[in-house]
Amino acid sequence: MFAPDTFAFTYSAIRRRDYQVYAYTDNDGGQPEFPDLSRTALTVLVVTGVIGFILISLLQYPLKLLLTLTVVEEPPAVYLALEDDTPHIVSQGKDRTFITSSIRGTLRHLRHEGGFWAPWRGIVPNFCFFIANAIVQSVFIGIMAAIFPHRLATFLGGILAMVAMSRFALLCTHVMIAAPLQHSWLTQLKKTSWDQAKKTFPALLTFAAALQLNVEVALIAKSPSMPNALRFSIVGIGFLAYILITIPATILLIRVQASVLPDDVPTIVQFDKTFGQDTSATGGYLTLTQAFKSFDIALFKRLFIFILKTVPITVFATLALIALLFAEFYLFQS
Repeated sequence: MFAPDTFAFTYSAIRRRDYQVYAYTDNDGGQPEFPDLSRTALTVLVVTGVIGFILISLLQYPLKLLLTLTVVEEPPAVYLALEDDTPHIVSQGKDRTFITSSIRGTLRHLRHEGGFWAPWRGIVPNFCFFIANAIVQSVFIGIMAAIFPHRLATFLGGILAMVAMSRFALLCTHVMIAAPLQHSWLTQLKKTSWDQAKKTFPALLTFAAALQLNVEVALIAKSPSMPNALRFSIVGIGFLAYILITIPATILLIRVQASVLPDDVPTIVQFDKTFGQDTSATGGYLTLTQAFKSFDIALFKRLFIFILKTVPITVFATLALIALLFAEFYLFQS
């Protein structure tokens, strides 16, 4: 559920400035234009971009899956070793063994439990959710734009879309944290009730507000008349907001969603759905306040270390694709 809109908008702003630098401006100060490219050159560039986007998405999804498992994992006192299936005893204290403490160890565990393609388990419903959410969001923003100013309409439309898609979002999280199911994700979606989804609304709205905050900061940073020094300062503020606000809001949402997982559904990593909280008054699910109380500095540290490990992978893959596209572009120009 992580959505780094700050980085997306920042990249968009940088890309626009690069376009202005590298484009030819022989149209008397008008909008910069690229030289004409042959149809073959355009086809190669588009195909390269599409294939690169697919490959990066296939790389990013397992990282998203591992991050979700890192948020929910709460190991008990006994684990079964993967090598010889003999019990490995650990204590209930701080030295508990976390499968998700190692990226390669988590991937081995997933493949042990669900086969070779387990790191991509749930990618189809997540992709369908991405498309459906974009369509629903566009509809709600269009309706809100007829009533409110564009910026407010975008904010309200995004939140309404998240509420409307909450049942689908809940399914995506449950598919990622559940053990391999015998039925399809569409069957699981039918079994996911609105009563379950409603329990996630407070956490969902908190996450939506945090996400919109990042979007607003990024939009401010995109202002063309803003001095570069101020722009970089605002980007820095957006990065801090992502770390200190969006990540905790994501933890809250994932843990609340995990707490409403049906009792008869086994999980791919072991965790207590109450996360150490007294949920007797709520029927077994976490409230937003209880979810906030359930995570500590140790979890935030593990999550932050995971992000530090994975960000270079994504950045390197993205820069490699950009470099390849620029190389192809200049090759066709020569």
